[in-house]
Amino acid sequence: MRAGALVALAALAAPGCGASVSLAPARDAGVAVVDAPVAVDVPVAVDAPAAVDVPVAVDVPVVVDVPVVVDDGPRCATDADCPFRHRCDDRRRCVLPCPPGFPTCAGERARSVCAADGFNTVLTDCPDRASAAGVCRGDRCAIACASGFFDCDDDPLTGCESSTACPSVLLTGFGGSTGYGPDSQCMHPTDDGSYAGPGAREGDAPVAVDLTAAFPRGFYLFSRELRAMYVNANGNVTFAAALATGTPSPFPVADQPMVAPWWADVDTRGGGQPARNNVCFVVQPRRVIVTWDRVGRHDRSDDRANSFQLVVRTDLAPCPDPAQPDIEFRYARCEWSAGDGPGALPAQVGFDAGNRMNFVALPMSRTPAIVDLCRTTNVPGGPPGLFRFAIRGGNCWGNV
Repeated sequence: MRAGALVALAALAAPGCGASVSLAPARDAGVAVVDAPVAVDVPVAVDAPAAVDVPVAVDVPVVVDVPVVVDDGPRCATDADCPFRHRCDDRRRCVLPCPPGFPTCAGERARSVCAADGFNTVLTDCPDRASAAGVCRGDRCAIACASGFFDCDDDPLTGCESSTACPSVLLTGFGGSTGYGPDSQCMHPTDDGSYAGPGAREGDAPVAVDLTAAFPRGFYLFSRELRAMYVNANGNVTFAAALATGTPSPFPVADQPMVAPWWADVDTRGGGQPARNNVCFVVQPRRVIVTWDRVGRHDRSDDRANSFQLVVRTDLAPCPDPAQPDIEFRYARCEWSAGDGPGALPAQVGFDAGNRMNFVALPMSRTPAIVDLCRTTNVPGGPPGLFRFAIRGGNCWGNV
């Protein structure tokens, strides 16, 4: 989204970014003209006093159907002629090969979609996992849980790890006292603080969380490369520096790239740790998950609680690309919209590149209606509370 526009989502559904097919004009396209033989004046002998002139035939244009030539990829001589991560194949076309471990099930479909060996093998035997059978869904391998088992962490590699039904739309099963991450990766009780490392206390300096275990080359938010994040108590993660303020400013915010599932005045000093009222995170291959679990609001209020989650991931695509992450906001509990104090504003939700141009803010941001996020979704057929946005090509975004 460009030029500070606020995204107006129809029923909270945003337009997606589609791939276009380029049609190159045929080399000899046009009208082919065929010369017909010319008849000359020939004297005709008739029982009449004079000869009659026969009209001369003229050239008549003939329209010929010319096949349309479809551009199936840039021409190349070497890999250096191709875009980022592509290679030049034996047809002298740029293709995007699939890295090891990321097969698809649909074979060759488009230049941007990979198959098992790069571009032309159809894979149908997806591997089984713990308590789960491998199945082919669309263009990627997925799992089908055995009876009585559930996939609560949304990770096919771990199979269906839970023998009890998933408690909510929030992903879980990551260890620690709450299941949302090791206790060492949970924030200390704080009002406006940020994660400051294991055993930290209020007032300790924020610590940047390295993201390269999830995205070895970083990931991109509107063409901006990001390799570390600050986990902030007030419902957001930032990438340039930690953010203490609990009063949400309207996007865009200069020089502060941010992803905010619920930017408002969170306060976790009301007790309940480690079982609840905390902020935890996990960094896994191809995804990062940050969870605000039953958190209170300023000032030490614990009478109402919110539970929400941020997921940044590249594992939904058959060929993960750090320039094309998916951002998910997940909401399980929305009992308060703003801190409990004078001048408190309702939460802002969205993400911002920090360049004063590219940002997304959900329409109900900074209004009491923000609590409706727990009851709605922008994912067709998705559960209430799930919002998914696809960042594609650095310059466009959309829901998927």
